[in-house]
Amino acid sequence: MVDDARGAVPPSDLSALGDLGDLVVGDDLDAAEARVGPALCLALLDAPLSDVGALVAATPERLEGHPGLLILAAALRERTGGDAARTRADLERAVTLLDASVPTGPLDELRLTTLLLLAAVGLGARARARRGLARVVELVPAVQAVSDDGAAADLPVELTLAMWAAGRLDEHGTALRLARAVRECMGAVRLDGVGRVIDAAVAAELDFCGVGIEGGAVFDTGDGDGERTSFAGPGLDGVEVLARALTEPRAISRAELAETLERSRARWDDGTASTLVKAATSFAYLAQGDAVTSRKVLRGAPSADWFTLTALAVWHVTLNDPAGAVPLLREAAVRCQAPRAHAVVEVVSAAAQLRLGRADIATVHLEVLASSVPAPLVRFALGFVTREDLAELRARVEPASPALRSVLAAADASGPVLRRIEALRLSGAERETIALLRAGLTNAEIARRRFVSINTVRTQLRMLFRKLGVSSRAHAVERAEQLGLVEDASVGPPSA
Repeated sequence: MVDDARGAVPPSDLSALGDLGDLVVGDDLDAAEARVGPALCLALLDAPLSDVGALVAATPERLEGHPGLLILAAALRERTGGDAARTRADLERAVTLLDASVPTGPLDELRLTTLLLLAAVGLGARARARRGLARVVELVPAVQAVSDDGAAADLPVELTLAMWAAGRLDEHGTALRLARAVRECMGAVRLDGVGRVIDAAVAAELDFCGVGIEGGAVFDTGDGDGERTSFAGPGLDGVEVLARALTEPRAISRAELAETLERSRARWDDGTASTLVKAATSFAYLAQGDAVTSRKVLRGAPSADWFTLTALAVWHVTLNDPAGAVPLLREAAVRCQAPRAHAVVEVVSAAAQLRLGRADIATVHLEVLASSVPAPLVRFALGFVTREDLAELRARVEPASPALRSVLAAADASGPVLRRIEALRLSGAERETIALLRAGLTNAEIARRRFVSINTVRTQLRMLFRKLGVSSRAHAVERAEQLGLVEDASVGPPSA
């Protein structure tokens, strides 16, 4: 049975993880367990770490009977690059303790369920974590009905932890609802330093489906401050990739992108990468001109997920298939309830409609957007269309409002990293030539294989290079692969 000291100490007394470490050093583990919720917020929401050595070093035997402290030690160890096997053992022991505990009321059940949810996320047990998240959502009304001060003080902490877990689970709609619930609770309770961390996390969730904007890569995020900015939030690998892909996509190696996907897959027991990671990686490949890999990355992603829908829509528009993007954008519009997400959907919708010859509808999308969000957000969203689309929006949309006129006038036509990818059609002979190049055959070998002269091969290669926009055999093969123009059929050795 877990010692039921949780909730005895108001979380407002806790200003740093170091305070909890002092309790652990002093062997006051029950008091430390009572304060573990706010400390978990600091650890999981990437607050600056200090004085956490005692927590990281505490042995499982010392923390026995205190599942919250075991989970906190595991979270801190993961952030500081500690022993992965020890981290897993701590989380598994915490689950055993929590499974054996009996809640004393709705608030206690919420605390226990939230801890189980965090442990399941840490262990990569996606199905169990999702069941835990659903139970947390079910418990919230019962806890809100409790009128004592302890419930009022603890609820924002528990909901914030659940919000963090929801983002990791790709349950972005649930995370958004929890963020709103936290914002309502925070009107009555302030948690000092912890409260500021929670406020920032909630603001990020409300801003863009769990993608916050905090220091790192240089690009205009739409905050209007001109500072060095980047993404931070659930699925950190994904947001880092997206931040880099929006600025210098070709600086990201294919190995890095593959490793990002693999890390995300390896985190979960079902081997499925985060939808945010998939969407960001797909965008990066697309910005590098690799449409085929970009599309492959999104295979198997949930069709109802906002990130997936929007990434697919961007893919279709970039490949000059606006009709394929329109239904995806309609569905994404229903699912985006945050300003930044709304801005991206509206801008990509405007580009698609303009490509379909509907300049009037494109104008409506942009006018509605310019009247509902700040201009910097519109500028941020313009980064998700191609340079060609942005140039056409500036040339063909006739804004009625000063707000939209100002945004389009200030838009940098060279800003977007995406370039339109025209669908190429190769003849049968050209496909055969690419396949032979891919197999490493020389011009003379290709000529013998195709029963033509070597001069004919040279002429056809020049025409093929021009069509693909390349200047070498290796680049021709690479570009054809990126555009999905090469079949995987093997080519046998040339005839003698």
